[in-house]
Amino acid sequence: MSLIDVDKDKLRKATFLFARKKTGSIVSSYETNAYQIAYNHRNFLGILRDYYNNENNKFNPDALPYNNISRILYSMSGIIHQNCVGLYEERRNILMIPNWKEDEQEALYDVANTTPNYNAEFPHHNFTTNTILSTCLWPIWKKILNGYHSVTIALPKEYTLLEKIFYEYGFEPTFARQSRPYNLGDNTYNGFTITDLPSHIDKFDVVQLVGHDRPEEGTVFRAEDIKEDFKRYCKDDFLLHDMWRPTYNLKDGLTKTWNNSWYRGIEGTPNERAVESWLEFKSYQQAMDWGAVHANNNDSDMSLIMEKGFCSGNPYLMYSDSDISKPTMISARDRKAEILIEKYGLDSSTTVREMRRAHQHHGGYIDMFQEASRMVYERAKSNKFVPIF
Repeated sequence: MSLIDVDKDKLRKATFLFARKKTGSIVSSYETNAYQIAYNHRNFLGILRDYYNNENNKFNPDALPYNNISRILYSMSGIIHQNCVGLYEERRNILMIPNWKEDEQEALYDVANTTPNYNAEFPHHNFTTNTILSTCLWPIWKKILNGYHSVTIALPKEYTLLEKIFYEYGFEPTFARQSRPYNLGDNTYNGFTITDLPSHIDKFDVVQLVGHDRPEEGTVFRAEDIKEDFKRYCKDDFLLHDMWRPTYNLKDGLTKTWNNSWYRGIEGTPNERAVESWLEFKSYQQAMDWGAVHANNNDSDMSLIMEKGFCSGNPYLMYSDSDISKPTMISARDRKAEILIEKYGLDSSTTVREMRRAHQHHGGYIDMFQEASRMVYERAKSNKFVPIF
């Protein structure tokens, strides 16, 4: 279960396209390959290991096998970056306010909601990432992909893992500081300000609140009031993006966040253009094979690369043959084998397990991918709630 086992020439030939900027219906992209993505992950893992060894011995990135912790942090932050590209279009200057309280974290992942001795190979095992950390890290993909947006990060006053990571990725010139952690509903009169703002940065187009604690059940804050807290730093038409998600393991996170039933905290009308742009972007992603460029890549090679590397931490996908609002999670490898059995009318003596053991299931990759791609797109198309105000 490692990309080390995959021939380097195959990795270099496996092409990926990621969006870096959206202007109306036009999306400009950045081309890379599987080898470069794996190389960047190795660098990211090295940063985590250095911080663990020298600063915080609770943050062991190798606490689970197969680099699952770092791979999922890395891949999920990449997905969030792509969503930001789709939502913000040419709104360039982003102010990120992370709710990162390192002394309250016990690990780089959510230990309480992860199966003990977690192994991705076992379907009854669940993994839960550190939701705040994986969301905070999206700017590293801006650097990896030479992205369009300018991101200013309002860090806590104390030195933390966030500062270590963003310093290593070259964000120091755009660091700012929070005078104290921001809470929903705070304003300058009870102590919250942003200090040390970079002088070369214009006023902000978007404010991101990342992982802020929710109020008690029944308490909501109006988006207009929250925006007042940041108005002095921003342009008149700035957007407020509440990047909070409930604590779900990876499987439930994909299947249960439907419409706005999962969301609470800020009350307002989502920005119509931002949501419209996001849906346009999802259509683009599907048309581009979600970056995997299948028209240019060998199907079996891509299957092997995804299975051994990029999807090994969560080798499941959403599936539904009827109601897309109620999908289930199934094994990607099993589905590839099932598709081949169905496609070629293999007799009943051929089993999914036998095909997997003989590594004959990779031929079902493209059909499986297209099936899953349609599922993701149709859910996005009918799920029109994004907490961006």
